[in-house]
Amino acid sequence: MLRNNPKINRWGTRSHSIRFEPNGHEQCDFVEKESDEMNLLDVISPRCIKVPLESRTKKEVIAELVDLMVSVKKLPHRDAIYEALIEREEVGSTGIGHGVALPHAKCAEVKEICVSCGISPEGIDFDALDREPVHIFFMILAPRSAPGQHLKIMSILTRFLSREAAREEIIKAGNADDVYSVLCDLNQNQTISKTL
Repeated sequence: MLRNNPKINRWGTRSHSIRFEPNGHEQCDFVEKESDEMNLLDVISPRCIKVPLESRTKKEVIAELVDLMVSVKKLPHRDAIYEALIEREEVGSTGIGHGVALPHAKCAEVKEICVSCGISPEGIDFDALDREPVHIFFMILAPRSAPGQHLKIMSILTRFLSREAAREEIIKAGNADDVYSVLCDLNQNQTISKTL
């Protein structure tokens, strides 16, 4: 049960400047606290998306997404960044519920914000706040010099993923290009809604 869950509300308001509000049904919408101009498509490409993930555990997911970023030259090396992500998970799970996790960290080794995505159709135990398996993973890495950037990306992602239909489309995507296409559609719809 996610409604009025103090643990989830605390995760949102304290850790990530994102709050959760009940919408009258047995779920919560993700709501951004402040507007931003950052575009998700500026920081992710099909090369940074893995479908399906091969991982079966939390640590394996994080390692697989870090290795993906290293392989496409988005990150210089693996170890320090992997450790930073694991340390963040030890503070509290970034599995935010509804089958979504947003592992993230600020690292000196990261020169510009970068995002990778992994999809597990079967779902993985990620110690999510609602105890449900996680299917959609977005890993966000930001430089220590620009800590607010990852909060903006998380705000964009939680807004996109607040709709069950959007989550289902992403989970059903057969490959990285399909996931990227869904993200493009979500981004376009969000841009249109902001101008109305």
